[in-house]
Amino acid sequence: MFLYLFINLATSQFVTYGSAVQLKSLFTKNRITVEINQTSFLPVINCKRPPYNDGWYWVVEPSNETQECIRKAVLCGDYVTFHNPVFSYYITVGEQEKQNIIATKLGNNEGKSEWQIVCDGRSKFWEQDSAVQFYNKKEKCYLQSDFENIFNNDGIDIFKISCVKRFSKATQWRSAEGIYLDEQPISEMYAKSPRN
Repeated sequence: MFLYLFINLATSQFVTYGSAVQLKSLFTKNRITVEINQTSFLPVINCKRPPYNDGWYWVVEPSNETQECIRKAVLCGDYVTFHNPVFSYYITVGEQEKQNIIATKLGNNEGKSEWQIVCDGRSKFWEQDSAVQFYNKKEKCYLQSDFENIFNNDGIDIFKISCVKRFSKATQWRSAEGIYLDEQPISEMYAKSPRN
């Protein structure tokens, strides 16, 4: 038992502010992505599976837009925004009657882009590969992906993402592959120019 606990602590990786992660559904294995619709040229947020997509990475940012907590671990209960650095859009709750998720350029958007990290209670931090839920306090709903397929001409499955009032197995997410920043400063070896 002690060995298991030690290995688990030694290998656990906290999600930190500023990290770019893939948000993957535990239930469906779908990843949240943002794309530009080739017909309307508007951004669309949905879920997909591999092959790789540029819209999969989301930078975890504090909802109050302060830079002081960058590289610090995200606590369970913290409010965050998810920003895609490639297309520069945020995951936002749209019209709640439709339970849809939209892409917006605004980070806060009157609370509709803020997501509370809801953990399972085993840790006080959001850990990589651990189940979490994303709760929007403004609209009182959980981010969800299920197997509802959206029609696509390319033969690639695209799945609907929504914000629902009740949590379920479809509202559980994990941070999958990504670029995880730690609290350690960049060493002087990397900060100095090799030409000096």
